[in-house]
Amino acid sequence: MRIETKEYKIYEFDELSEASKERVLTNLWYINVDYGWWEYIEEEAEEWGATRFDFDVYKHGHMFLGVLEPAKFAENIVANVGDQSLLYKPAKEFLDALDAGELEEEIGHEYMDDIELAFHELLRREYKYLTSDEAIIETIKANGYEFLENGKIY
Repeated sequence: MRIETKEYKIYEFDELSEASKERVLTNLWYINVDYGWWEYIEEEAEEWGATRFDFDVYKHGHMFLGVLEPAKFAENIVANVGDQSLLYKPAKEFLDALDAGELEEEIGHEYMDDIELAFHELLRREYKYLTSDEAIIETIKANGYEFLENGKIY
């Protein structure tokens, strides 16, 4: 029986060569999206009154949001997000239209389409960020990953 001892030099991400860093980023591209990364957005939507939340971030515009009370949902959005949120404008416009005397039955469908698009864009942006080099590097550093010289995780 042969017993060998091998020694390896271990590197933190910033210590790697540029080529090894690129390999690491390529190999860990899914590190931030291989779990329910969207769940906090879904949970907020449910807290505000959504009864169903389905989406596919890969298909532009595929989003289904079930809401029993659109006006109440819009009120909750306006009360809980800042005016810079993608969700704020369509919710506020819907409430303003109701205040102006428009009937919810007549404008509710258009409003829900706008909200679904806003949620889809919010999810798309989050996914894009989570798969960015910046976010991957943050995860690597936060978790103290170490690497071999070739970029493989130690």
